[in-house]
Amino acid sequence: MNRLGALRRDLLDAADGQVARVVAMVDRMTERGAADALIAPLRPRLAMLRPDRALSLTRLLFLPLDRLIVPAPAWRPGEPSIPRSVLVPLAAALRAALPAQALALDAMLDGHTTADATVLIAAGGLLWPAAAALLRSAPPPPRWHEATGLPVALHDPLVRPMAALLAEGMALHQLACSEDAAAAAALLRRVAASGPAVLAMAVALVMAILPDAGEVLRLAEELAGQGGAEGRAAVDRALDFLIEGTAKSSAEPLPLALLADQMRRATLLLDGLAAESATTQRPGRRARIVAARRRLDETCRAQFSDAAAQLAVAAPEAALRDLRRLDAVGRRLGDAGAYDRGLQALARRMAGEAQMAPVERLRSLEILLGPEAALAWG
Repeated sequence: MNRLGALRRDLLDAADGQVARVVAMVDRMTERGAADALIAPLRPRLAMLRPDRALSLTRLLFLPLDRLIVPAPAWRPGEPSIPRSVLVPLAAALRAALPAQALALDAMLDGHTTADATVLIAAGGLLWPAAAALLRSAPPPPRWHEATGLPVALHDPLVRPMAALLAEGMALHQLACSEDAAAAAALLRRVAASGPAVLAMAVALVMAILPDAGEVLRLAEELAGQGGAEGRAAVDRALDFLIEGTAKSSAEPLPLALLADQMRRATLLLDGLAAESATTQRPGRRARIVAARRRLDETCRAQFSDAAAQLAVAAPEAALRDLRRLDAVGRRLGDAGAYDRGLQALARRMAGEAQMAPVERLRSLEILLGPEAALAWG
């Protein structure tokens, strides 16, 4: 294995703090080169960890659309997503078209991270409208095919919808922070007039933020119907994109707390889509949801079993509570037997651990099994 491959393997096994430090180091590089390939396998994990990242013009530009960005090999034409390969060429084109604004933004962002909300909002308020206005009509950047791997004919169908959503950049950023269903509905109503492709991207973004917002999903179906067959097909692609993404994202190695939250959100999304599909007579979608739920169930059981087996006997209460949160999600997905067996095995390990203080053992068992069962075991 070459040196880069060995480093990539070590990073995949690294603790979250180590991953965050390496990514921060890469972010500070002016010429990233092979370093981008080093952190590429970590992107799904970073999407859940959401560590503070150095603010740059490129990162800020696409921050409102972040949930739609996928690896270039995974992108398919017509899908409401954005291949990562287009980000740098589009940001470079914006910098070339608006050099004075780009330099001013560089100065604003210098030394700041995504945790600096005041700077992020101030700079985003300048950047997103300017980028939207430019990308609505700009031609493909020079050497588009060489830089992105995409034919020039795909530039407009991909970039024009991105421009329409960047015009809503501030609303999208605020929605990600507030998770307000009323704000999500208002956003969908505004963008629906921009066409099916824009609506599909907006639906994918909104439902990723609000996986259990049934009223938002019903509005999306209503707006899709107003767009005729093309509108319905576009929103169907958005929902298929979300369904397919549930099992993929939940299969990534994550810390227990993040894994439990990811599984919970994926389950909420599938449950909401299943309920809506039952009322709208969509047998094809229902079949895809059933298949995705089955994959999610398998992943959840495997991840739970691994986590329960690897958890230290004297694990902190927070870790035990995270395990129970994952247990609660898993029981909604399928057979409770695997979860009962995992909890019982961990309880037996605790009951046989002589180094644990009786009070500590009893408290841990109470979190895992409940007070009555804890007294029996303790």
